[in-house]
Amino acid sequence: MNDPKNGDIMPETEDMFEEVKKIRWHQEAIDSNIELITRAHGKEILREIMEFFGNVPGKKKAINRARIFLAVDGKRSVGKIADDLELQLPNVSTEITKLKDMGLIEVKEVTKEGIIYKKRKVDTLLRISQKLIKDFELEKEVAAVEVPEQPQVTEEKTRGEQNE
Repeated sequence: MNDPKNGDIMPETEDMFEEVKKIRWHQEAIDSNIELITRAHGKEILREIMEFFGNVPGKKKAINRARIFLAVDGKRSVGKIADDLELQLPNVSTEITKLKDMGLIEVKEVTKEGIIYKKRKVDTLLRISQKLIKDFELEKEVAAVEVPEQPQVTEEKTRGEQNE
């Protein structure tokens, strides 16, 4: 009889391990396809996202929505974001829901302090945070908020990724 305590893997565990590997492989393929589509249609996607933030002529800018999006860092709970931005929790929760529904953020984890969200990869691909900081003139306000570094895509790196 197999004993997991001794490092033996039961047949069910091996099957589950193989299934998890397949799921991860499929998820990576889906992520790659989404990234490719996002890059191909980046201008249209960015235009729609900026409209969501009110960052278009003739529309009122949703500054608090932008501030909340920028404060989402994968470390702070919704309550902590509300405290840090000196906003009411119900207002922050409403904006978080809108950001999540728009596909800009996702749940990272649920802790005893509350739900912690993180930005989705589209932020990095389309440089949404940087555009919001610049267009909404939030440089001083977000000095304490970490904005992820943007990876530099070189021709060499692109070729190397294609060979993988």
